[in-house]
Amino acid sequence: MKSIRAKIMWLLFGSVLIASLIIGTVGTILTSGVIEKSSTENMNLLCKTNAGEVDILLAKIEDSVNTLSHNALSELSDIGMLKDDSFRAIYSSNLGKNALHHIESIEGAMAIYIRYNPSYIGKSDVFFYVKNKDTQKFENQPLTDISLYAEDDIEHVGWWHIPIKRKTATWIEAYYNANINHNIISYVVPLYMNEQLIGVIGADISIEHIEALVKQISIYSSGKAALLKSDGTVVYHPDFERGHLIGEDDPGFDGVVEKLSKEEHTGELIKYKLDGVEKRIASSKLRNGMLMVCFAPVSEIYREQHALTYLIFVCTLIVIVFAWIVAFYVSREFARPIKKLNEAAKHLTDGEFDFDIQTDLRDEIGELTSTFIETRKTLQHQIHLLDTEAHCDGLTGVGNKSAFMDKEIEINHEIISGNANFSVAVFDVNKLKVTNDIFGHMAGDKLLSTVSAHLSASFGEADVFRIGGDEFVVILKNEDSINCDALVTRCIEGMKNLSLEGYPECRVSCAYGASQFDVKIDHQLSDVLRRADKEMYKNKAITKKETFPWQEGAKGIKQLQVEKYCQFLQTLTGSTDDYLFLMNIETGVIRFFGEDPNSFDIADGRELANGILDMLNYVHANDQLLVKKAVSSVISHDVEEIDINFRMHNNNNNNMRWVNCRGSVIKDEMDNHFVFIGRISQNAVKHLYNPITTLFNKAKLKMDLQNESADDFSCLMLLDIDNLSEINLKHG
Repeated sequence: MKSIRAKIMWLLFGSVLIASLIIGTVGTILTSGVIEKSSTENMNLLCKTNAGEVDILLAKIEDSVNTLSHNALSELSDIGMLKDDSFRAIYSSNLGKNALHHIESIEGAMAIYIRYNPSYIGKSDVFFYVKNKDTQKFENQPLTDISLYAEDDIEHVGWWHIPIKRKTATWIEAYYNANINHNIISYVVPLYMNEQLIGVIGADISIEHIEALVKQISIYSSGKAALLKSDGTVVYHPDFERGHLIGEDDPGFDGVVEKLSKEEHTGELIKYKLDGVEKRIASSKLRNGMLMVCFAPVSEIYREQHALTYLIFVCTLIVIVFAWIVAFYVSREFARPIKKLNEAAKHLTDGEFDFDIQTDLRDEIGELTSTFIETRKTLQHQIHLLDTEAHCDGLTGVGNKSAFMDKEIEINHEIISGNANFSVAVFDVNKLKVTNDIFGHMAGDKLLSTVSAHLSASFGEADVFRIGGDEFVVILKNEDSINCDALVTRCIEGMKNLSLEGYPECRVSCAYGASQFDVKIDHQLSDVLRRADKEMYKNKAITKKETFPWQEGAKGIKQLQVEKYCQFLQTLTGSTDDYLFLMNIETGVIRFFGEDPNSFDIADGRELANGILDMLNYVHANDQLLVKKAVSSVISHDVEEIDINFRMHNNNNNNMRWVNCRGSVIKDEMDNHFVFIGRISQNAVKHLYNPITTLFNKAKLKMDLQNESADDFSCLMLLDIDNLSEINLKHG
């Protein structure tokens, strides 16, 4: 007859044995499924992440070409302008400079070009910039004669015919371009105006550059990546030559291309076998239709699954052996504290932390209980910290958008249950953007913190949330809700006494609005918030027109802005031969930047205190009225831009030159004309006048005749100097 101790021992051991086997088996099945899913998601994520790097490059090309296309069309008011040789030359030159600015910053870019429609324009004075392999600089290359090649000749003229046939922006997948002797991908946009084809703008990316990006990709230990066309043709693959069609005479690749080409990818890894090694493929479609595929051996992808299965088996075996040893010494007294720990663990699993598991035991069970208690405290503290971080605005310390959303759910439940009694106040910090622009983001952060602290102090127990960059929401309940208007008024009045330490120029104020819950019309908190928002925006429309009284002796915002503009213009003088100027419309003062000793006596940084009156001293007498009218129209808010030609001279009335003056108005927050900034250029009009006589030349006459109708001329007089040739021969 077995002893009770033996029965307990065998009972415990048998129970532990069965439990270990069940837990091990179920754990293996469940964890294997979870890890397999995680490994699959990880493989797909690796593929999408690596594809995203290539897509960034493609997006840069696409954005550059689309921007050039938009600029090209926006600068044309009439398609017929392109038939004017002089206009087209300037137009093409501007587009070329803009194109180089875009393409030079893009790694892997090989070429950028614009090509006019020869059947409409008739000429090809455009650009075809190709990167020189030796110098790595873009050089203008001779244009391809489209008429020499058939439409299906992709290597020479595919970039022309394919997008025109599709009549839309087109990605041309990897191909060999015989014009530049390079494997490329092209993005081309056909230009249409009034359904008339103007031409195309396109850019090319080097396949070798993209191939280098793909070669760098490493998946697990031995996994790689490849680049395929949409039909499965290899652009780059470590195991196949370029141009090889995946699945064609390739054992183990049955159905791979069809699965890769599906528009809706399920996310499952595609199976295939190569050289007897079973592998899995993840794919991601690039924005040009090509496929980025990542592949790795099954043993590497699911290594964690295999390792965990082995670990569970080993752990189960250890538990069984250990159970035999432990069961030999177990007793009923030993089972009681374990039961307590088990119950405590269930509470912890359910998220309950307020439970008692004290024990008087001083053995391992007692230590385990103490450790469990410390673990519970640590978890409770960490969860509290995480909850605080998730619901607290890091800058101001008040509730964030997430906390507000939780509060919204809580209040909506109160509304449904009929227990709601609350008001909502909305505050929008005034002049935050101006503060950031003028004084920097440290001042802006201090402004937000100051407003937040004031709101918290003003509303006491009310919940304060920062739900946007400069927007705060306060939710008031019960008595505070009834006194909402008075509390808001007191808060706004209190802001008048606030200041920012270190920024005496800044004034603290908010636009505000408030609304109380009305059970008859409000069904959720957002209804009340919407009304408060409307009140806030009404108030903001008023406060936006306010001008702040800055402290005695401190510079105002406008003066600081003028100084910033002047610093910017001073920086620009190093990159232009033109004069740059700034006129303060409020004071009339004009400042010039840039210096040309061979032209006028206006030194760099010179200030004309009397504004236009001093400026007229440098203007030809016959042109002074034109200049005065143009500037007056800016000051009187009649126009925002001027573009005029007039003659300038130095203080001694020497060195007469025609110049072009072009500028634009910058407005202040009140939509008033603030400053007028522009440039005075000799180069812009030097082709239109004779430098000896300073009179307009034949090119200017031709331009005027083209721009004006015959009815605009009351008289046209032609003068000819007699014997000029004879005078030149005799006297030189």
